Amino acid sequence: MDMFYYFSDILNEAVPFLKDIESALGSLLGIAEIGVAGVVLIAGIIGSIFSFIVSVIFFILEAIPVYLIAKKHGRKSALLAFVPFFSTYFKLYVLSDIAGDKPLKLLGDKLEIKNRKLSVWVYIGIDLFGETLIYMVVALLSVVITGIGAVSSVLLLVPAAAKVIMEYAILRDVIDIYKPNKSGNKKVAIVISVLDSLVTLGFVRIVYLYTLIKLEPLCENQVYDVKYTDVVPEAQVNTAPVGAAVPTQEPVQQTSQTRM
Repeated sequence: MDMFYYFSDILNEAVPFLKDIESALGSLLGIAEIGVAGVVLIAGIIGSIFSFIVSVIFFILEAIPVYLIAKKHGRKSALLAFVPFFSTYFKLYVLSDIAGDKPLKLLGDKLEIKNRKLSVWVYIGIDLFGETLIYMVVALLSVVITGIGAVSSVLLLVPAAAKVIMEYAILRDVIDIYKPNKSGNKKVAIVISVLDSLVTLGFVRIVYLYTLIKLEPLCENQVYDVKYTDVVPEAQVNTAPVGAAVPTQEPVQQTSQTRM
């Protein structure tokens, strides 16, 4: 009898384990029923949801410093940093607008775009149509020049390089507002722009912009909006009519007189 109870206890303990095995087999059979395509589909849906969440988080993290810096300078375009469509263009527009009316200087100050809004439109044009234009030029030249198609891959780097240069110049102008070392600012902007274009996909610029939020501008916020002119002190302004003699002051001689 004792042996019977012993085996009974063993079976009672084994029942939950067997049920777990049964459920596991059911799960495996369910996967087998939906097939490999179903598994891939489910994995794709999960991956898409995860990618969407990461994109939203990344978008918000990038929009916050751009908005706060632009708001600090009183820019009406600050809210454009939170536009979800074509967000890269809108954020670049806001960053460019922070510098006000200061011309955008490129290629070591050799090229200057006075209208900063126009510079953003140039960037958008390069991004949307740059590669297409290169393909068209190569196709036309291939009729005349044999073998030019081999260098098309090199020519495709031109639009990408142009975008990096413009991103660098816009970021450099923002850094110059807060930090006085202009040569150092150029180096920082170059490193950030190159890293973001090749590896970090904008993450380094986001982190660096957060470091500028608590800093105060080196000068007034409207400094780039002011049209500077030479100011003549009032004491030096001649208000006499044209052609009139300018009176001069002569020293006054004090004399003592005796009252009679």
